[in-house]
Amino acid sequence: MFKIVSFTLGTLAFYPPSIAVAADFSAIMKSVTVSIATAENNGSGVIIKRTGNKYTVLTAAHVVRSTQQVYSIGTTDGQKYQISNTKFFPQGIDLAVIDFTSSKSYPVAKVGNSENSEEGSSALVSGYPRSDREVPTYSLRKGRVVANSSKGFDEGYGIVYSSNTLPGMSGGGVFNDLGELIAIHGKGDITSGASLGNAGNSPVRLKTGYDLGIPINTFIKSAQIVAGFTITQAPTNPRDRPRAGEAFLQGLNLYRIKKHPEAINAFSLAIQLDPQDATTHYYRGLSQYNNRNLAAAFSDFDQSIKLNPQDAFPYMFRALVSFETKQIDKAEADLNRSIQLDSKNSYPYLFRGLLNASPERKNISKSLADIQESINLNPTDPTPYFFRAFIYYGQKNRPKMLADLRKSADLSKAIGDINGYKSTISFLSILEKYGDQQR
Repeated sequence: MFKIVSFTLGTLAFYPPSIAVAADFSAIMKSVTVSIATAENNGSGVIIKRTGNKYTVLTAAHVVRSTQQVYSIGTTDGQKYQISNTKFFPQGIDLAVIDFTSSKSYPVAKVGNSENSEEGSSALVSGYPRSDREVPTYSLRKGRVVANSSKGFDEGYGIVYSSNTLPGMSGGGVFNDLGELIAIHGKGDITSGASLGNAGNSPVRLKTGYDLGIPINTFIKSAQIVAGFTITQAPTNPRDRPRAGEAFLQGLNLYRIKKHPEAINAFSLAIQLDPQDATTHYYRGLSQYNNRNLAAAFSDFDQSIKLNPQDAFPYMFRALVSFETKQIDKAEADLNRSIQLDSKNSYPYLFRGLLNASPERKNISKSLADIQESINLNPTDPTPYFFRAFIYYGQKNRPKMLADLRKSADLSKAIGDINGYKSTISFLSILEKYGDQQR
């Protein structure tokens, strides 16, 4: 029979509440942001040009990539329009422009200069998170630029920020504190996969707390060729770009393609150049963790916490290391601290629930309470249902176990996580074969 003790990491989302910014710029960001929806999914985009009744929207290419879907654009006044044209950018850059026609008057985004967005400057991400509602709800997420490179890396991504975005906001705009468009949001960064404990795989994916965007200057370089027009933007402010930031982004690119030893070297160079950067220690810790260097990972998470004790994520990952090394009390203390710092993050509750279900604790009532709180905070996430199913398995509660696995599979499919869906269906089909043995 199955013994589910561990899981493979990969995007659990952390969803902080929307934040308030200066009313004038907030209204501007909302007015130029559109939703891009199909019958099964949705993304976001930004109006960047108007020519008569034709509007041009810039978005992430993966939002409109499918040729099997019919896309509609939703504007801030609740109107819906059909896409009339789609153009993708060359060389694998994750950008596309789409057109729609309307006799109504909609504003156009003011384009900034991504070269001027230094580390520590504002990054406001505007978009429409995925939801079950017929009319999507707009959201604005506030954060800071962590790193910015003029080179660009995989798919054109070259700017990192701490805005903690939601699924569905891909393709939305990243704005500075003047309301200028500096990037197109594309991805929430995720762990690239390491097993926790001593058993098999699962569909879990864990968000790192940081997001990735394509600098607006990348769009401007190809706008004339791809879209047939040019964009006027603010001039570049000459500055010496910190070498530490370039090394960090090189490490991040290597980390994302799972070249962890090389990523560790790049992050180590960035730390040599700027030893006080908490984010770089955190990411080197993630690479060490994925490379199974648990002691080194613990040390990096520990240093990240010392440099920035108000960031909830390093506590959560340090707890995972402690959990793997059977330091249960330390793991619980770090999860409690992570929850204290950010009570809206659903995953410390999930991990604390798994900790309470471990052989060292065997406190099933607390485990189920924590997992239920994780579900309450993020009801569209398939992961808590997946793990609660195996707690029910241990209790020989077959109906609840199968119901949770089916729910997890359905939610994985709904958010487009095909690997998670297939993995869950595989577990479900195997467990269903044991039928009477669980009754």
